[in-house]
Amino acid sequence: MAWRKLALLVLGVIMLCSLAACGNKVDSKAVREYADEITEKMLLAYNEDNYEEYIANTNSQFKTVVSEDKMKEGNEMIRGKIGDYVPGSKKFKDAVKTSQKEQKYLVVRYNAKFTDESEDVLVTMIFDDNEAHQVGGIFFNSPKLREQSEK
Repeated sequence: MAWRKLALLVLGVIMLCSLAACGNKVDSKAVREYADEITEKMLLAYNEDNYEEYIANTNSQFKTVVSEDKMKEGNEMIRGKIGDYVPGSKKFKDAVKTSQKEQKYLVVRYNAKFTDESEDVLVTMIFDDNEAHQVGGIFFNSPKLREQSEK
C-alpha cells in the first residue's frame, strides 16, 4: 500500500512539473514574499510532525484530504528515505502560473537539503493564485524517492 501511495506521489509531481513547464512565468520577487516563509514553516512542521502548523496556510481541499494521521503517515514514509529537512536550506528555483479546471494556481519550486539525501530534493509547492495564497499541495522529488517508487 505504501508503494502505491509513493508511486502516486511521484506521478503527481511529474504531472505538476509538466504543468509548470506549460505555465506562465511570474514576478518571482512578489511570489517569494509569501511563498518562502510559508514553505519554510511547512517544512519545519514536517520535521516536527506538527499538524496544526503544517496546515496553517493550506486551503480547505488540502485540509479535507490531509488529516493528521495521513500527514504523519506520509511524513514517516518520506523521512524513511530522505530524512529531515535541513532548516533554511531551501533555494528558490522557479515559479509559474497555471490553471486546471478553471482554478488558478502558482507552482513554486525549491531545491532543498534533507539529512539522508545526498542530492537536492525538489520541493514543489502549489499555491492558490488569489490574495489568500493558501497552499493546495506540497510534493517532494529526489533520487531516493524515485528509486523507491521504481522497485
